[in-house]
Amino acid sequence: MLNVLIGAPVLCVICLFPQIVLSWLVTDPDTLSIASRALLIALWSYLLFGIGNVLAGVMRSTGVVVWPAGIPIAAIWLVQLPIAYLASRWLGLDGIWIGYPAGFIAALLALVIYYGLIWRHRPHQ
Repeated sequence: MLNVLIGAPVLCVICLFPQIVLSWLVTDPDTLSIASRALLIALWSYLLFGIGNVLAGVMRSTGVVVWPAGIPIAAIWLVQLPIAYLASRWLGLDGIWIGYPAGFIAALLALVIYYGLIWRHRPHQ
């Protein structure tokens, strides 16, 4: 809940005013334009990334480490990188940024499935 209550408003403000927020860090107009576009494509998905990290942390706190750590790594290699590569061939730089939400969505779905079907039914101390 805390991830969503704090993260969602911050992400909304950044997505509504990307040029203003980025202008605190970037002065070059071309770089500012590219960074703004990247934020709009990928930033919202970091909320999903945070939810996945919380879920993985819950599982790791009970001593289950391999799957909660391995699932996000697998999502990077099996989803995020291939989608970024393929999408970049059609969409250029925007395609690379599309890989981030794809990877975060895949990792979250896999973590939720593992949590619901396996971890939740294991005996815990």
